[in-house]
Formats: sequence, structure tokens, C-alpha cells
Amino acid sequence: MTNPAALFDRYGTLEVEEIVRTLDPAFKWLSSTFFGATKQFDTAAIEHDIVEGGQRIAPFVSPIVSGKPTRRLGSRTYQIRPAYIKLADVVTPTESFTRLPGEGYLGTLTPEQRFDRIVAEKIATHDEMIENRIEWMAAQGLFNGSITITDDDYPMSFVDFERDPNNTMTAAASWGTAAATPMSDIQTLALQINKSSRGAITNTLVLTGLTYDKLSSNQAFRDQLNKFLNLSPSTQNAGFETGPRSASRHAQFKGRLAGQYDIWTYDGYFENDVGVSVPFVPANQVLFVANEGANSGLEGRRYHGPIMDAEAQMRPMAKFVKAWPNREPSGLNVVTQSSVVLGIRRPNATGVLNV
Repeated sequence: MTNPAALFDRYGTLEVEEIVRTLDPAFKWLSSTFFGATKQFDTAAIEHDIVEGGQRIAPFVSPIVSGKPTRRLGSRTYQIRPAYIKLADVVTPTESFTRLPGEGYLGTLTPEQRFDRIVAEKIATHDEMIENRIEWMAAQGLFNGSITITDDDYPMSFVDFERDPNNTMTAAASWGTAAATPMSDIQTLALQINKSSRGAITNTLVLTGLTYDKLSSNQAFRDQLNKFLNLSPSTQNAGFETGPRSASRHAQFKGRLAGQYDIWTYDGYFENDVGVSVPFVPANQVLFVANEGANSGLEGRRYHGPIMDAEAQMRPMAKFVKAWPNREPSGLNVVTQSSVVLGIRRPNATGVLNV
């Protein structure tokens, strides 16, 4: 491709087309789907109590003796503290004298207009990076049952939701092999989640596209689909997509299995510090989630704590953006802060199957 700048002729003419941007989509599906509820708090931490239930049975006693007292239900208290994020950039006046992508040659914007656009771009980048970190926390909490928060300038903090270790299982045989029994594997873990959570009903499975390819190639799985294909939507048994997958990495609904399990593929990713793409959903793992019902779902929460900044008056908010000028050398400081952590109030309503 010829570089127009290399052929620039002050007596010639050039036209600049629209900007061609790399197609990096925003991935927020896990955090928005399973952590849709938001809670703000203006204290250093937030707590919630869990009352231990159980299906107790009444004892037999003689009618001529005193009745037996019932044992009071036990409870546990959990405390969670938000992680802190602070992104900072400096925009200098010299940046506003370079043509912006998409701007006509010789410049069609004033330096002030370019400066304002660069500032807006920095703020948008901060917002995107924070949302990617929240999506990362969602993936960690759902697949690991915990979140390890650490960085170069952040002391390690471990958020353990104390999910039952039995809610992580390994398939009887690797999916994609002749010996695989995915239908049995799915039922086994779903029953374990129901038991450990005291009633949660798994209704959502999340896996990568490649893992779904292994699942959809299994004959027992395909035989099960034949019972539900081509039925009307009112039956709540959608026909499955078993052909070539879409190239999109966004979440894709593949169908409902056995009238109960909504199956989703998700190949969203983020870039680590060295620019390597890392998937949010681990390879060869299937996430099981009970995501319905006020008293039976995982109850994911997005917690926003106070912003540790006097200009924010230490109030809780999702994000706080501020900017202030440098006098010498001249420039504008742009800072975005967020005090956020994700919580799973009913962790045993989730589980992971290694396939």
C-alpha cells in the first residue's frame, strides 16, 4: 500500500477517508450477565450474613412428655473490601499540533479542538480498561470461586467466596473422545450444585467455542437434541446450532438443552501487560450457573466503594474522572479512579466442569 504522506506534493491534492480502526470489541458479557446488581457503600468494607439452612426432620416424642426444642440456625458473616484502580495520563500542548487520524492533511482542526479530542480519548480509554478489569474479576470469581487481586503497586489480596470444592469436577472422559459422556457429566455436576447450594437449579452453561465443538460432536448429545429440534419457542427448547460457528468472539446463545440448560459460547479476551491476548473463559472448562430466582441464583453483585479523593468527597461511585492543569511545563493531567470489587453471595450456585 502506498503511503500518501510519502507522496505529499504541496501543489497536488489529497483526500483523507474515514479512519480505519482495529476491530477490538468491548467484552462485558460475564460482568453484565451475572453481576447485574450494583451496590454502593461509603464505608471501608461491606458485610453480609449467610444463614445456614437445612431440611431438618421433626422428632417423635410421647404425648405425655415435654416437646423437644429446635436448634437455632447457624450463620456466617462475610466481609469484602473493594480493589482500587487509578489511571493517569498527561496531555501536552505539543500533541495538539500533530494531525489526528482521519483529519485532513495540513489540518482541519484547531489546536484547541485536537487537544479536547485527545483528552476525551484518554478518558474513554480509561473507562474501557476499567471495564476490562471488571470483566476479568467476573471470570476469576465464576471459574475459580475466588479473586486474587495483585499488581506491581498493589499488595496481594485474596477474595475467597468459599465455594464447595466438590463443585469443581472433572469429566469422566475428555470431551471430544469416543469415551466421552457429556450428558452424564452435566447432570452429575448440576445435581452436586443443587445439593451444595441447598436448592439452586443450574440453568446456564458457558464454554468456549472450541469446547462447544467437542460437545456438539458427541452422538449422545446430538441424540438428545433431536428430541427438541424444530419445536415452537413456547416449548422453551430452542433448536441448537451444530454447524460452523460464527467467527464472533462475543457471547453466542447456542440453544437450550433438555428444556433446562441455556448453552452459551464466549471467546472474549483481554490483553495482558505484554500485549498477549488472554481469553476470559479458560480452555476445556464449562461454567455452570444457577442464574434465576431471587432465592436460588448466585446473587452476583458489583460493589462500588468510596473514591479516596477529597474532590470526590470520598463518596461511592462507579468511576470518578478529574483533570487539572500543569503550569510548568504546561499540560493537563487526566485521572480516572474506581473502587470496585465483584461479589458472589451464593457461591455454591456455581460450579466448573473440566472437560
